[in-house]
Amino acid sequence: MARPEVKEKHQAATKLAMTPERIKKAADGAKKQWADNREKMVDIQRQKWIDPETRANMLTANRAKRVLTDDQVAEIRRRYYSGCSQKVLANEFGVSKTTLHRVVRNISTYQE
Repeated sequence: MARPEVKEKHQAATKLAMTPERIKKAADGAKKQWADNREKMVDIQRQKWIDPETRANMLTANRAKRVLTDDQVAEIRRRYYSGCSQKVLANEFGVSKTTLHRVVRNISTYQE
């Protein structure tokens, strides 16, 4: 069990810490901190906003350009359906297996 003098000191310190003025001051500080953080987040969101035209230009600028011509696509499909493997065709045409798969399966920009 705690010694009586330690218990009394603890109770006195708790009473001092829990005064209404200190509670109000802490609450006001927390509100101000919250408001400051909210304003920072709003500023960050404003900086991230980009007008639609600029966003569209950014999306098309980052998009990969078409690597194969229409004739090459037709040749790849003809040879693939004749039995040639995608790996061999990808190496021959200098594209990745993923790109060749898209060509064969008619996905994305290689649709006819």
